[in-house]
Amino acid sequence: MGEGKNSNHIAGYSETNVRYLILADDLTGALDTGMQLRRLGIPTKVLDGYTNEELFQYASTPAMVVNTNSRHICPESAYQVVWDICQEASKYQINLIYKKTDSVLRGNICAELQAIVASGFQTIYFAPAYPKLNRITRDGQQLIDEVLVNQSSFGKDLFNPIKTAFIPELLEDIGLPITVVPQQMDLATLQNHRGIYIFDAETDEQLGRIAAWVAIQPGKFALAGCAGFAEHLKPILHYNRQVKEPEILTYDGMIVISGSLNPLSFTQVQVAANAGFDVISVEDFAGFVDQDDFEVTEEIVQKIIDVYKKNRSLIISTTSSGADYGNIEENLKAGQRVANRFGLLVKKIRARGIGGLFVVSGGDTLGSIVKHTGGHSIEPLLEIEPGVVLANISTDVETYQFITKSGGIGSADIYCAIKDIFVK
Repeated sequence: MGEGKNSNHIAGYSETNVRYLILADDLTGALDTGMQLRRLGIPTKVLDGYTNEELFQYASTPAMVVNTNSRHICPESAYQVVWDICQEASKYQINLIYKKTDSVLRGNICAELQAIVASGFQTIYFAPAYPKLNRITRDGQQLIDEVLVNQSSFGKDLFNPIKTAFIPELLEDIGLPITVVPQQMDLATLQNHRGIYIFDAETDEQLGRIAAWVAIQPGKFALAGCAGFAEHLKPILHYNRQVKEPEILTYDGMIVISGSLNPLSFTQVQVAANAGFDVISVEDFAGFVDQDDFEVTEEIVQKIIDVYKKNRSLIISTTSSGADYGNIEENLKAGQRVANRFGLLVKKIRARGIGGLFVVSGGDTLGSIVKHTGGHSIEPLLEIEPGVVLANISTDVETYQFITKSGGIGSADIYCAIKDIFVK
């Protein structure tokens, strides 16, 4: 795996159609990265979770993105889920493992890379930058809009507050040598040995140079980075088949489900409201956020449908006041309550025959919607903006489209832009 070239069947390995395995810790990130592989011409499926030990044997797609659902769990549990998947993958001749990391360093990055190292990868090339989103790596530090990520709004994230922007400090417990590779360095002079290589990058051109250098490296290695690096992997992947262009549907309306508490999400909701969208706050439904026994009733569903029938541009959102319970554990519990109820709400709205396009902001919210609507696989189709993806959800009885994005991604007027494209 990760030997820089395509390989045929090798004795001792089982057969699988999967050639490229991407591990992401939340669903929006999984789709964002899967979209980059599809843009490179590689048929890609995204799975929301991993439970089937025979998954690789029966998979029919070259690229598989698995959402490990591990961003909000303890490091020990995150290590175990990634270890388990790597052990199963080791039975097959999979050409590449790519650990998708969050572009502002949220989640259990150290523990998950540790699991990959323990699975036999003593060299990992890590390019964390996403220049299209103004998220860059300079001197081994991650910045967003020229601000260190731990000093940005993500440093105060209710679920994953960022403690450090210095990536070697974040990874110091892995137990391998860590090398920061400056952007100005001539990569041809880089002597690669075992260890973690963290690449500075501030432009897509630099990410492209890194990928070209990695493509000619010998030996066994894994890769890590966000969707920004994934879009430059073509020289490493050696896949040249054509993918059929997706069918883009139009709709008579759209419903935005905004479960994110990121400040950008609230700005996006406000811009859309100023442009004529109706906004329903879930906090108008007493107990939606803070009561364990809250029920998504038919009365609530009908109220939402009545608003939608009057204005086919609707947002159902948390509010800018958020729900800070004073510690991460309680905030996570509240976040899961809200995400679960959003999932139930969308299930019931769709069951009432509402055929508008659903646009979902927030990875936990998206995961809940997929679960409650019976989704078992997702296919990324089209990137509308960096990190904003149109995709198909497949269930046992139907396939339907939706648009997804992480809460901290997208232009301020993203919902208006989506409406202009998809709503007739």
